[in-house]
Amino acid sequence: MIKKIVLVVMLIGIFALSSCESNDNNSTKSVIPNAKDYVVPTAEDFDYQYDAVKKGIIINGYKGDAEAIRIPEEIDGDPVLEIIKSKSSSKQSIDAFSSVKHILLPDTVIFEDGVFSKTKLESINIPRAMTEIRTCEFSDYKKLEEITFSDSVTRIGTSAFSGCESLKSVSIPDGVTDIGANAFSGCTSLEKVIIPDSVTDIRKEAFKDCISLEKLEIPDSVINIEAYTFLNCHRITEIKIPNNVECISTYLFGNCESLKSVTLPDNLKIIAFHAFDNCKNLLEINIPNNIEQIYDYAFLDCTALRTLNLPDNTIILSKAFKGCNALTVTYKGEEYNYSNFDKIYAN
Repeated sequence: MIKKIVLVVMLIGIFALSSCESNDNNSTKSVIPNAKDYVVPTAEDFDYQYDAVKKGIIINGYKGDAEAIRIPEEIDGDPVLEIIKSKSSSKQSIDAFSSVKHILLPDTVIFEDGVFSKTKLESINIPRAMTEIRTCEFSDYKKLEEITFSDSVTRIGTSAFSGCESLKSVSIPDGVTDIGANAFSGCTSLEKVIIPDSVTDIRKEAFKDCISLEKLEIPDSVINIEAYTFLNCHRITEIKIPNNVECISTYLFGNCESLKSVTLPDNLKIIAFHAFDNCKNLLEINIPNNIEQIYDYAFLDCTALRTLNLPDNTIILSKAFKGCNALTVTYKGEEYNYSNFDKIYAN
């Protein structure tokens, strides 16, 4: 008996987006194919089974060779619930989905961690059934250029997209509260990130080595930005730290060589070790009155920095301004320059 697949129109928003062309000459053309270019495989193209407990279809392999596929919502009248890795050791099973570059998933489907790891995936959508991008979910997917999130996602896990060297822009969905450690580290083509005002925590090294990152706004909802988050983000030119952040963590902006302007919040209390290490083009930074401590090497080799006014009650630790040869600091009514900074350091 010929197996039938019930086809349902899905993910209209993605289709509409892919068919629109921007009038901005500087915009990056979407790699997502037009809706008509997606193949809807037949039942015979899949390895699958019916799960009597879950009462739906579990797909564990794709045997076709299409580059752009749309997973059906139903197979043989039963809902498709999950895509998992094949348990078979055969090469055909191991290479399941290996031809696929673009995949569209129904909102009701979830997929197992690593199920697309053998693909040359360039674009994918995250279905509403998934609420978290798990640890290392897309780590080292070298060809991945575009990902479309559903608004059900609330967390982006550790190293979720680390090493995605082709990823150019990311719009994190409203509802995400936590961006995990190393979440986007090593995304060397990433130019723009949109962070919603639902995010409260940005974990360690989240955007480390994003050497192409230029456009970034951190919303006021953020209260915690951990160490090394923007280390080696060479193209960021300006940044405003949210009002509720109390610490500029270690190496937070280390080697941000294009950074020229930083706005610090009034509630800031600590500028940690090497926070602005080698920000050699930093020209403007305000030091709020509530700053309690500026730690060792906080502004190491910020050679373009000219003037700083420091609150009288601030403790300045050893070599905080080492290598700031052009800097004049006003502290407790006195001016200090590179030749006598040692007089303002705490013992």
